Amino acid sequence: MRSDPFGHGTAMHAGVDLAASTGTPVHATADGIVSQAERARGYGNLVQLDHGARIQTRYGHLSRILVTAGQRVHRGDVIALVGSTGRSTGSHLHYEVRVADRAIDPLAFMATGDERLALQETVGPAEASPVAVGGPKHGED
Repeated sequence: MRSDPFGHGTAMHAGVDLAASTGTPVHATADGIVSQAERARGYGNLVQLDHGARIQTRYGHLSRILVTAGQRVHRGDVIALVGSTGRSTGSHLHYEVRVADRAIDPLAFMATGDERLALQETVGPAEASPVAVGGPKHGED
């Protein structure tokens, strides 16, 4: 929960906001399939990637979406541009990680550079399939 910048009281905030200038490229943090690429309530322009094993990442408040639903993307691919759409008070990227439709700490997912390790620490090795996320960056295999 955090203070709601658009009203009184608090509002749920399930991700991390990363300051960046409008137009900054947004890269996929892991291989996946685009499950959503459209305007979504609160998020503004949103890209959601499905990484398998019930793991999803969301990228919100985008100025421009560069992928389409159903498209396969690889870790490091540019999928969108940073913006300030939806419930946003300035240019930034909203980054969110969900496992089994439950938000988890996205910093753990980002910090190690090894998504499999971060997911094992968060959800346990049985749920963190190495096929679902991580692996070599596109072009490194």
